[in-house]
Amino acid sequence: MAEKKQYEKTKKTAEKIAVIRSWRTVAVCTAVFFAVCAAVFLFLSSFTDADSPIELIPWQSAQFLEEDGTVTPADPAGTEIFSGLESGKTCRFSAVLEKNTGEGSYLLLDSTGAEITVRVDGQEVFHTVSVPPYGGETAGSGQIHVPLPADTAGCTVETEYRLLDPAGAVYPPVLRISSDDLSSGFDIAYANLYGIPSGIFGLIFVLLCGMFLLGFALKIPDWTLLPLAAAAGILTFTWMISAFGYYFLPESLNNLLAWRGFVFLAPAAILLYLLLNVRKHFLRYLGFISLISLILLTAAVLISHTHGGQMSAHLFRLLDNIRNGMFSQAVYWLTVYLIFACAAIAAFDLVRSYAGSRTDAVTLALKSEMAVESCHYTEQQLRQTAAMRHEWKNQIAALHLMQRQGDLTQIGRYLDELDERLRHLSPKNYTDHFVINCILQGAAARAEERDISFTAQAAVPADLKIDENDLCVLLYNLLDNALEAASQVQPPEERKITCSVRISQGFFAVRCENTFTGEILTDESGKIRSSKRNSREHGFGLSQIQAVIKKYHGLFEVSRTGNCFCAEAALRTGKKA
Repeated sequence: MAEKKQYEKTKKTAEKIAVIRSWRTVAVCTAVFFAVCAAVFLFLSSFTDADSPIELIPWQSAQFLEEDGTVTPADPAGTEIFSGLESGKTCRFSAVLEKNTGEGSYLLLDSTGAEITVRVDGQEVFHTVSVPPYGGETAGSGQIHVPLPADTAGCTVETEYRLLDPAGAVYPPVLRISSDDLSSGFDIAYANLYGIPSGIFGLIFVLLCGMFLLGFALKIPDWTLLPLAAAAGILTFTWMISAFGYYFLPESLNNLLAWRGFVFLAPAAILLYLLLNVRKHFLRYLGFISLISLILLTAAVLISHTHGGQMSAHLFRLLDNIRNGMFSQAVYWLTVYLIFACAAIAAFDLVRSYAGSRTDAVTLALKSEMAVESCHYTEQQLRQTAAMRHEWKNQIAALHLMQRQGDLTQIGRYLDELDERLRHLSPKNYTDHFVINCILQGAAARAEERDISFTAQAAVPADLKIDENDLCVLLYNLLDNALEAASQVQPPEERKITCSVRISQGFFAVRCENTFTGEILTDESGKIRSSKRNSREHGFGLSQIQAVIKKYHGLFEVSRTGNCFCAEAALRTGKKA
């Protein structure tokens, strides 16, 4: 007794330590995740705070200039500005500067797809004719940098804008003032080319780090996510650094992050991830995603080519570069695609691993419950056997007395009584299959405790080609639900369960029939749900029954006749998904 108490005390202490360690792991993983989020946010936000901010100046008036000299006023913020300016037509914008800009200030204007003339207080200070490079891509647009005097308060800035290429022009023009000079290379028009992709890769990096930490907290860490996260992290800062690092970051940090080797590390990290995940299911998922992506890309290119868009032109230039031996852009886009595809597969794998872990936990709980029931049943049988042995001498003496009296009829009745008692002491053997036999014996014992008439037949070989875990999930849950439903029937004499397990035409067939109160609970979608107090877990068990059915390409049907409920399941033996 003392050893048992010491064992229970040690077990509870170990469980408390395990819970504390688990919570510590969760807390550490949560802290690391928030630290990663903060680091990414601080890095990207540093590119929004320049030493010399750019001030946007709204246009105060606009006019359309016709070829015959006619001037038509327009609202500079109105929609007619977009629709009224056709190719070859001119629009004049003007604005009055309300304050001094200081020494070394510049006017900034985009200069793509138009002929532009800039005047300050009526004096022409700049004139250019600019067409978009690469057949209309504004990604290559230039800018006008017009020096301003120190005293600019009250100056009128006037811009005449003649559209040359409607498809590629940046219109209407956006007037900005900056104290930065031309040599700094600060170009706000390019920000979206680097900032948006950097933000996307930063989000993927955070997502991958979160997935790894979640798996680590759940004790199913996927270490192969680290190179994939590294690739996403590298692409988060590589192009931003190359474009604007010298302007926004300290020189030492910029020099560190501008190391050219990072360009090669991202593809190398992706290659390492692929080598670590050369698994059948991964390659199948990657192939499926690649096929869908190829179909969508082909459709997008065809649409772009049909409507004169730039996507097809960019793809053709990329193919030309590959033919000419220039692979840097191709490697970049391949790396980008693989990061997206692999991140999606990794997220799916994490969800599936979590579901699998929960299924294993439920199966383990079922087996543990079966073991406990088996122990209780065996303990009860041992107690009854010990009690019978204690009375054995009295039984032998009674038989001897009947034998001396020559009362054979009484001896026969007494022997039948002893035989019945012995039969109850020995558990019934339903089948040679160990797991199924244990489940049926446990169900029979629980049925007897609840005054339920239990009848079972099992014609199953010992070498059944179905996983034992799946048998536990299917058969145990069916019988457990039947026992729960039958135990609520009143009067107890009407509580009945009949179970049949057999092999028929290549199927493992289970039929479980039980009496019930006549009420079936369903959820919003009409599916049967459990009425047990811990219905959440048992509802999960019902969904796992469906998962086992699907795994073995089986069938599952339920029906009711009066106060009798019947559940039938059939699994194709030796056939898994």
